[in-house]
Amino acid sequence: MAQYELNLRDYWRIIRRRKTIIIFVVLVFGIGSFFFTELRRPDPIYMASATVKFERASTIAGLFMEALAWSPGDPLATQAEVIRSYPVMEGVAKEMGLIPEDADVGKSEKHMEIISELQGRITAKQVGNTNLIELSAKDGDPKMAQILANTVANAYREDNIRTRNYQVIEAKKFIESQMAVIEERVRSSEETLKNFRKKEKLFATGTPLTGLADEYVKLRMSIETIDRALLNLSATMEKQLDGIKESSPIGVELSVIAEDPSFPLYKQLSEQELSKKTLLIHYTKEHPAVKEIDAKITNLRAELRKELSSRLRGYKERLKILEKELRDVPEKALELARLEREAKINNDIYSLLKNKYQEVLIKGAEQIQEVTVIKPASLPTVPINQVDIKTNIFIGLFIGLVFGLILAFVRETLDTSIGTIEEVEAFLGVPVLGVIPELSQKEAKKDFEEKYQSIADRIDLDFYYRFITHFSPKSTLSESYRSLRTNIQYASPDKELKSILITSVSLAERKTTTVINLAITFAQMGKRVMIVDADMRRPAIHHLFGLKREPGLSEIIIENVTLEDATRTFTDIILGSFGLEEFLTAPGLDNLNIITSGSTPFNPPDLLASEKMKTIIARLKNSYDVVLLDAPPVLPLTDTLILAPQMEGTILIYQVGRMARAALKRVKSLLDGAHAKIIGIVLTGVRAEISPDYYHHYYYYPEKPGKKG
Repeated sequence: MAQYELNLRDYWRIIRRRKTIIIFVVLVFGIGSFFFTELRRPDPIYMASATVKFERASTIAGLFMEALAWSPGDPLATQAEVIRSYPVMEGVAKEMGLIPEDADVGKSEKHMEIISELQGRITAKQVGNTNLIELSAKDGDPKMAQILANTVANAYREDNIRTRNYQVIEAKKFIESQMAVIEERVRSSEETLKNFRKKEKLFATGTPLTGLADEYVKLRMSIETIDRALLNLSATMEKQLDGIKESSPIGVELSVIAEDPSFPLYKQLSEQELSKKTLLIHYTKEHPAVKEIDAKITNLRAELRKELSSRLRGYKERLKILEKELRDVPEKALELARLEREAKINNDIYSLLKNKYQEVLIKGAEQIQEVTVIKPASLPTVPINQVDIKTNIFIGLFIGLVFGLILAFVRETLDTSIGTIEEVEAFLGVPVLGVIPELSQKEAKKDFEEKYQSIADRIDLDFYYRFITHFSPKSTLSESYRSLRTNIQYASPDKELKSILITSVSLAERKTTTVINLAITFAQMGKRVMIVDADMRRPAIHHLFGLKREPGLSEIIIENVTLEDATRTFTDIILGSFGLEEFLTAPGLDNLNIITSGSTPFNPPDLLASEKMKTIIARLKNSYDVVLLDAPPVLPLTDTLILAPQMEGTILIYQVGRMARAALKRVKSLLDGAHAKIIGIVLTGVRAEISPDYYHHYYYYPEKPGKKG
């Protein structure tokens, strides 16, 4: 392709010329996209979504819990992560039966994998700038996706209730467990007292010794209670120092001590431990807030231990005094007083626990609820990973179009042939005299059968095409030859060209067909025309006209026959391929004369370069209006280079896209070197997409005033 600036028409020409490449690439990409999409189509995954509302509690208890668990992070972002947290997913797995209810999940790698897999299928995000959180669950089964989403929403709600009401729930569990223990103690102590009275027949109390005995029994029980509390405190502190998870120091003994207003330290210790448990729900033991409470608990335990030890020493001193006073007291009365005191203490503790239990139940009725499910998940109907095959095919076609265009322009760039009028004129520096379009086989056959059905048995379609100006003078192709004839006439305005050599770059470029139709157009004007077949190696004129090859040009040169005897007139043409009917219906052939090539000589260049050949050409120019010399192609042979200087003009035939530009340039250089008078070039086999401007510019060349058409 010649290097010149392209316009939109050039781009459109290239697209039309390379449309096969473009269509092929587009189809490959489109079909490839379809099969790729089908082969890579994933298993369907459905997503179900539920929406929950999160609001901070405004009760006193809720505000207290919020103060303890204060964090600089976004509360809704935190809750979105809590939804996917381990405790919530564990509850979901147990609710759906994926893990047994009593399973210790932390000790089973399989159970941990189940929870991790559930976490990967759950997503949660805040809905806009609201207090709403949308949680989504994915599954291959749409029903399971719906169930999973709703189960997660409910499990998150229950976990929030459990977390925000932790103190009430823990207190309730503790009191329930202690009430069972104390109730058994009350029953046992009362049964023991009853049996003792019955056995010793003691049914009344209130003797003078009762006060001392009561004090003694109470003091002994206080000493035992403090001993156990100190032991519990010591064991807890030792475990804490050893890094062992501490157990709760709360027990019946410390509960009794807690009722004594002189022990405010225990109440403070209990509050700090509950605060620590609340914080551990959200933070690790390394969190600064947890460490701060740990330090307070350690200090309170040390102070409590110190105070209990001081009380214990005082009680033991008083106990020694009472033991001295009661040495002479009857043993049975003392035992009775002890049993009565023990039964009374157990009853008092049981009454206290019942009162506390009622208080806990009242607090439980005021549970803090921060999470509400406002939209349960519905059954999904369309997979989230559904492949849009139409879009993929469209994208594939578009990419194919882009690559097709790129490939088409690359192919056009790499194409070394010359395909347009502008390219030829710019490359060779000679004008294009004519453009012979490509004749559609379908159109030619239709026209031939309609007009010449009667002679279809005698001539074929190829013959019809080669003599198109005779058989179809009004066709577009015939008009092209007439336009060529006119351009030749105007190529030399000062002197009318009478002898013209017509050659081509290489073989099979429709040179002979052009010679024949150009000669017919001149003959139809009334010009006396002579066709000389100077291609002695591959002659074709005699065959197309149905004439004998000999005698011809070679016999004239060697003087075996005269010029007049070797000239074939219209009579010979009628007796050849053309019949009388064609001659009468389309006049013009009577002005046409032909000299065939004759026999093939041993040395054609020597014959063509002889003085006899020059004499023949001169005689023909004097005898005829137009002499057309059908010369061999330039590249294979030197015959044309010998003949060209002897003619008044040379026309080069070039079939578009057939030969590389280098070959065309070489032919032009050879003709220039032989001093040939090149008047122009004729493009044959031109398609509309190759030269669209042909129909706008070269279809009709207006005749100049004062010149004969």
